[in-house]
Amino acid sequence: MEGQVRIWIGCSVGMRSAVLSAKVLYLFILLITRQVSSINPNCDNLEKQYKLKCGTGQATIKNCCNLVAMGSGEDDSEPLGPSGVYSITGGSPFTSNKVYCDMDTDNGGWTVIQRNTNNSMNWISFSRSWVDYENGFGDLRADFWYGLKAIHAMTQTGQWEMRTDFRYANNKTWTYFHYDHFSVGCASEEYPLSVGGYKGIVFKGLYDGHDEAKFSTYDNDNDKAHFTCAITSKCGWWYYACDAINPNERPPEVSLRPRREKPVMVDMINIKIRPKQC
Repeated sequence: MEGQVRIWIGCSVGMRSAVLSAKVLYLFILLITRQVSSINPNCDNLEKQYKLKCGTGQATIKNCCNLVAMGSGEDDSEPLGPSGVYSITGGSPFTSNKVYCDMDTDNGGWTVIQRNTNNSMNWISFSRSWVDYENGFGDLRADFWYGLKAIHAMTQTGQWEMRTDFRYANNKTWTYFHYDHFSVGCASEEYPLSVGGYKGIVFKGLYDGHDEAKFSTYDNDNDKAHFTCAITSKCGWWYYACDAINPNERPPEVSLRPRREKPVMVDMINIKIRPKQC
């Protein structure tokens, strides 16, 4: 009996040691996993869907262009992942460091900074305060404004290009225009717009009239008009006196007012930016 008891006690101690070792190993693996995930919140999703190994040099996503740089496929020649919401570092305060990436248009890598669909199901008001336009508002999967703070921070890192896609309200066809340079200045200067290098296919020069314009809202008027453009248009924008294009109006409008022609109404519009090296 004493020998049997000794054997039982020995087995019990061995089992406890094995269980303890397994727990320690599990906690170690969990710690490592959380450390990787804290670097890149998309890590689990990217590894599962696109077989991306979240290691050194691939863990930080600062903007949507980084996803293109990671690549997919055997030769990394294809953009990584579908269009959708991704986690990044340094995002807009209202998005909790998330951003909508357009990975389909013109080889992908676009960070969408505005969307206005004029859809009653997704309807939000763009008649917002200065603070709202600074921090951003809306739903990244529907209508939104990304936030002047985040747009400024992004466009201060290297050279950026901008593309605006929109759909005509009358015939539901899509078109776009493109600028080779886009950046937004600092808060102390009222977030002035810097844009140039038109490369689009329609409405040449629409953003040219807004170049160097300061951002305006109904409670912070910085335009050159004799009235408050943000109150008249019921939205914030880089007004001069007043606008050649105003994507934040309801419905969104591509205006040809500088040429004294009738504005073109659109029912869906979005603005996207990406680093030029992308």
